[in-house]
Amino acid sequence: METISYKIDSTEYIFEQFTNETKQYDIILSAKYNNKILWKIIFENIIIEEIKGLHKIQNELFCFINNSINKIDINNGNIIKTNCFGNTPIEKIIIDEHDVYILLHYYEFNAKKYLSNILCINNDVEIKWYAELPDKDDIYTDLNTVENNIRGYAWNGFSCIINKDTGKIISSLFVK
Repeated sequence: METISYKIDSTEYIFEQFTNETKQYDIILSAKYNNKILWKIIFENIIIEEIKGLHKIQNELFCFINNSINKIDINNGNIIKTNCFGNTPIEKIIIDEHDVYILLHYYEFNAKKYLSNILCINNDVEIKWYAELPDKDDIYTDLNTVENNIRGYAWNGFSCIINKDTGKIISSLFVK
């Protein structure tokens, strides 16, 4: 069993991960305050086991597991909303005060389903925009922040500054 713990404000959030009898994975997320368990959520029968993170944005909790984002009621542990990216795992997450910027794994990315593998999710776990690609046949391999925007590194050698509000490329530079 693997355990990952996050301390947010005065609450400790604990992920426990274990293999179940079907050889898949169950992940339990619990909230603990002053050694008292406030609530637990069980994510059952997850095929690929990978906990990507847990973040609080304003007064909402966002749980990232493998290929999905779960918006959780911080008071009772109810899952409010989930957005799942099929078989495409989340590679990287960048959080700001209002939005979540996600890089979906480029090797397993489904270009027929998604316009780009960098996308922005709002606080309602809905896709706000897909990042513009430097070329229609390109794909991003990394993501980070730069000043008040984000930077995507594309497979074909371009470093692109992407507007955080629109997903449009502000500038691109061939770096390979």
